[in-house]
Amino acid sequence: MAARWRLREIAELERWNAHKLSLASGLAYNTVWGLWTNKSKRADLGTLTTLARVLKVHPSELIGDSDNSAVVPGAEEELR
Repeated sequence: MAARWRLREIAELERWNAHKLSLASGLAYNTVWGLWTNKSKRADLGTLTTLARVLKVHPSELIGDSDNSAVVPGAEEELR
């Protein structure tokens, strides 16, 4: 199973782009772009949590596998 970032597919559903997401999250554009394009191999948990809060999803939803499914089933709960 190859892991990948699902940031782009989740964000585009709500009409986000990498630039707007970096501004809204306070993260560096290069950080967001690396996840957006699946070029980043790792991400800090704080980074994923920050992006998830802006997108109103659980951080685990930002990580997927090659089958387009979330790595952690049932992760659709919102952050508190």
